[in-house]
Amino acid sequence: MSTYTCPKNGCASDDPDWCSECGANMRPAAAAAPAPAATSAASLSPMLCPNCGTPRENNGRFCGVCRYNFETGQSYAPASAVSAPLAGAPAPAETAPPEPVPEIAPAAGEPKTPWTVLIDFDPTIDPAATPDISRPRPRLTFPLDLPELLIGRAGAKGHPEIPVEDEGVSSRHAKIIFSGDGEPTLLELGSTNGTRVNGEAATPGLAVPLKSGDQIVLGRWTRMTIKAK
Repeated sequence: MSTYTCPKNGCASDDPDWCSECGANMRPAAAAAPAPAATSAASLSPMLCPNCGTPRENNGRFCGVCRYNFETGQSYAPASAVSAPLAGAPAPAETAPPEPVPEIAPAAGEPKTPWTVLIDFDPTIDPAATPDISRPRPRLTFPLDLPELLIGRAGAKGHPEIPVEDEGVSSRHAKIIFSGDGEPTLLELGSTNGTRVNGEAATPGLAVPLKSGDQIVLGRWTRMTIKAK
């Protein structure tokens, strides 16, 4: 089987278009159309990440190199993981060292009550996505019957307990972990495109408590609903 090198993180990808490991875009950016004479060059320049100097790609939420969040101004990567600034890029601003990520202890036992997750295809999540909407995509239901369940791209290495057919989902995207009292939480694993719980971005490494009816949005067209039976 042919493999392709991810231009962002150097992963060995089985997919030539979207990295099968981290979900990054593998396709080269389309050449920009010639700008009108009245348009300044500065207005066409992409925003540079203030943390590592990498250009912001496709107006994405996270920097593809250091995981800087363009929306909140927060960086999740330790200083050793940040690449050197590009030639000619402004020096990164000084920031306080990242706080240590708290460790999540494994659940003590099974979920206290039965839970399920409903997965719906929603092409309105990312208007720039071009999914094959002609193919039927019925709602999927998975039982949350283990203390810890990995959410990841369908067919990815590691065999996630909750596989998602979405090119924007990383192979190890997030986890649903039941805490010691048997209640579910969502743990973002530092995925390329991030995860939102009820519209709020989940911080990688920090567990978000979940309740029945909460919605999780990830990838380019995946919407999940957590339900207690």
